[in-house]
Amino acid sequence: MNRILIPVDFSASSSNAVYYVLQHIKHAEVKIELLHVIEVYKYTAGTSESEIYTELSKEEAFAVLREEATAAFTEFLDDIRARVPSLPPVETKVTTGDLHVILQEEIARGDVMMVVLAGPEKHLKGRSLPENYTLARKLDCPVLIVPAKALPVAPETFLYAASLVKADIRAIGWLCRHAENFNAKVTVLHVLKEEQDDFYQTLLVEGFRTVLRKTVSYDKIDFIAERHRKVIEGIIHVARSCHAGVLVMMRKQHSLLSSLISKDNTTVLTETLNIPLMYCPESLFLS
Repeated sequence: MNRILIPVDFSASSSNAVYYVLQHIKHAEVKIELLHVIEVYKYTAGTSESEIYTELSKEEAFAVLREEATAAFTEFLDDIRARVPSLPPVETKVTTGDLHVILQEEIARGDVMMVVLAGPEKHLKGRSLPENYTLARKLDCPVLIVPAKALPVAPETFLYAASLVKADIRAIGWLCRHAENFNAKVTVLHVLKEEQDDFYQTLLVEGFRTVLRKTVSYDKIDFIAERHRKVIEGIIHVARSCHAGVLVMMRKQHSLLSSLISKDNTTVLTETLNIPLMYCPESLFLS
């Protein structure tokens, strides 16, 4: 059985991410696994956290931390259960190490269909990119970032921001199969910068539209190509106008959208729209 893996730190935003997922997979044959990682480096680098355990040996300190995390999971799930009375089976796991490494090891097992990360409750401009946003750029599977203020309602529209490459077609087909479970629309958007006004761009857009129509058989899909001063402005505009419930982008090494993923624009998108943002690595859709 496939797994949805959700790292948690027992915060309100973690609780919201878990609640969001549980509201949407009640009848799906998938296993939910909540993971809490005690990151070793925080307790060996002289940080404030490590000072609490200076009187204990390393093994004793981690044993205490694991016990605390196990108890925190009980309270965490009690809170979730109060919001989701018919709570499906949920597995919990407490381990030590580096979160990124452990997630990649879990993904390498081949049964992780998605990793769900909680967006920060508040992000201050000028600070470093929140850790979960950084993780989303590195993991080798679809990653869903759930903003702290995201409402747990079924999405009526999935908005896919396309760069008009071959892998986009396969990714859109994959997305349509998931959207069908929600009886939702799929809107495919390509944003042209205002200065891009040439025959090649027009030909590329129309060619992609034709291939999409011939390749993807889903009766609730449409394709939009709009000009905007900035790509991010176009995405926000269309997401609002089509009432998008989830924004989906492919993570590519080099594309028009790569800057949206590699920079702080991720924060702008999630906090402006307050809808989940899904990143799909391009490698999943290359033949």
